[in-house]
Amino acid sequence: MKRRLPLWILLLLPLLLAGCATNTEYLSLTPHVEQYTQPTSPTEADPIPVVTNRPELRGAILSLIDTWQEQGIILIRDYDGDVEQNLSEVMNYATREHPTGAYAVDYADAEIVEEDGQQMVQVSFVFRRSPSEINSIVLVDNNVAAYAKIKDALCNYNTALTLRIRHYSDWDFEDAIVGYCMENPRLIPAIPEFSLKLYPEEGEHRIMELHFTYPESKDSMRGKLADLETPLQSALSYGRSGDSPRDRAQRMGNYLIRRQDQVLTDTAPTMPVYSLLADNIGHDLSYAVCYNDLCASLGIRSYIIRGTKNGEPYYWNFLQFGEEAFHVDLRYYVENGITSMYPLYDEDLLSMGYTWDQDSYTAASVTPYTETVPDATESTDSEVSDTPDS
Repeated sequence: MKRRLPLWILLLLPLLLAGCATNTEYLSLTPHVEQYTQPTSPTEADPIPVVTNRPELRGAILSLIDTWQEQGIILIRDYDGDVEQNLSEVMNYATREHPTGAYAVDYADAEIVEEDGQQMVQVSFVFRRSPSEINSIVLVDNNVAAYAKIKDALCNYNTALTLRIRHYSDWDFEDAIVGYCMENPRLIPAIPEFSLKLYPEEGEHRIMELHFTYPESKDSMRGKLADLETPLQSALSYGRSGDSPRDRAQRMGNYLIRRQDQVLTDTAPTMPVYSLLADNIGHDLSYAVCYNDLCASLGIRSYIIRGTKNGEPYYWNFLQFGEEAFHVDLRYYVENGITSMYPLYDEDLLSMGYTWDQDSYTAASVTPYTETVPDATESTDSEVSDTPDS
């Protein structure tokens, strides 16, 4: 059986050590660089806590976790309640229900022992997170603040982010992250792979752990963003020459579907806009992201729809002009040799095997639009109609 020091020695040890240091005549200090060592408990800087009830017991155990102490001693004195029952409940709460414990602790053990008539709890933890990981947790108040931190992390190409959310409510963060990347290709050129975990799985107060994996380095992605600046700005200049928002949307659509030597692919790109404009590789995601960005830059209400076509994931755009709304599928036009963008309505898409959130995006046929728009390749005007080119 493991021998333990008597309790009176444990309690007097800090005083004895302090007394040894008071005689400076025999004290020699050598400067050095401190290397990290895993903390233990108790030390002279961390006096042994004394608890008298359940709230104090819980606070003492949580303090050991927050300060990353693998072992600790807690003194029990004049305890109000059943300490054994309380200890079991508190350990379960601290390691499974409390955010930091659920996130950081891999295994925990606690037992009540008695030394010289003094009752105490000996606690041991096995951590799966380092002290630096615990200290790097960012505290936010609610989902809105958490989403703002996530957007900042994406724009800075961060590979990891851990948030402690005090007032968490159920919300599809994963969907929001993908949507934000798609809607901001000039801030985030790549849609990263990512993982999202919550600790604990239920409750209002939680820790959210995120990891992002990018297809290329930060410098490489920034370089490719710079390469896109000229074609994007030139395209926007061409679009601004339209007489109305509808005309400008038409110009942007025609520009993307009339570009020469485009090669269509069924492999989703990690860098949608660069893949389309620099590599000339067309995918429905690339067309939808690029067109949405150009339209948004011109003040046009555009949305990326994430639906399916013939049962497979598929992306296209949805535009609104006052009470008029319609769908735009640039890949469909390219695949079918259509050189002038025209509106698609719900009945068109449904007949071709598309599915989407129709409660949010509904486009019914309206009076055909007949304003004239300058053709992208001709000096004369060509009429924009609601039917495809023959």
